[in-house]
Amino acid sequence: NPFGLGGTVTTGIISARGRHIGQGPYDDFFQTDAAINPGNSGGPLFDLKGNVIGINTAILTRSGGNQGIGFSIPSNTVRSVIAQIKEHGRPIRGWLGVRIQRVTKNVAEALSLKDSKGALVASIVADSPAEKAALEVGDVILEYNGEEVTEMSDLPRLVAQTPVGKTVGLVVFRSGKEVRLKATIAELEEEEETPSQSKKDIDDGFGLQLSKITESLRSRYAIPKEQTGVVVHGVVPASGAQAAGIRPGDVLLRVGSTPVTTLKEARKALAGVNGGALLLMSRKGQNLFVPVRSTP
Repeated sequence: NPFGLGGTVTTGIISARGRHIGQGPYDDFFQTDAAINPGNSGGPLFDLKGNVIGINTAILTRSGGNQGIGFSIPSNTVRSVIAQIKEHGRPIRGWLGVRIQRVTKNVAEALSLKDSKGALVASIVADSPAEKAALEVGDVILEYNGEEVTEMSDLPRLVAQTPVGKTVGLVVFRSGKEVRLKATIAELEEEEETPSQSKKDIDDGFGLQLSKITESLRSRYAIPKEQTGVVVHGVVPASGAQAAGIRPGDVLLRVGSTPVTTLKEARKALAGVNGGALLLMSRKGQNLFVPVRSTP
């Protein structure tokens, strides 16, 4: 109730399900053009029968007000989290222990995979459920617990929602054929979770979500052991960073001619930039310069 008007109802359509907006590996939002304004977060999203299907959460805007692009957390996700908090006092997420990447058309052709779908296993955490299930680097996970993995981003969400201790079936593509495996899901420990808001720096000028490099982030993004800097943990949609092609896992080394090794240094360097900057990034151990303009 941001304007003190009592109750207000707006109408619209669902533009997409499972929308990813760069907030983390578990993104799974409804997108709607029903008007959501600052202060409406936490309000319900109803269907035509009056059922609550989502919790209004965020908007994409350049003016600060509604521009017809809003996002809601699905009620099924909320229901699951509430049940976990009641039972455990905190949310519990499942953990498989793999680092994955998207299966592009070129990757699919190189692997003789018919369609560019699934999640390509790039690395496996030692002593993880994935290692115990005999998953291998280079496997493409096509199915998880009976559900098709169409996009790479489907897998983290499905794993996170799996009860700890449950054994699930996996269908992977390996050496030209499908292989069936079973994995017993473990609990994602706190140090492996996405950094909380207090641990990451969001620079509104460029759309970069930054975090210090932790061991779990090194593992997740395959950051070399000797690499310093601050890691990009997320990129705000429609921002200057997204337009420049910066993606999660990139490591910020320098802003202009200013070296960056800590979040404090990154915040100070980015705050001193007006309009645009040349950033030195490291991607999978390779340095590259990226020109970035501030978000309009």
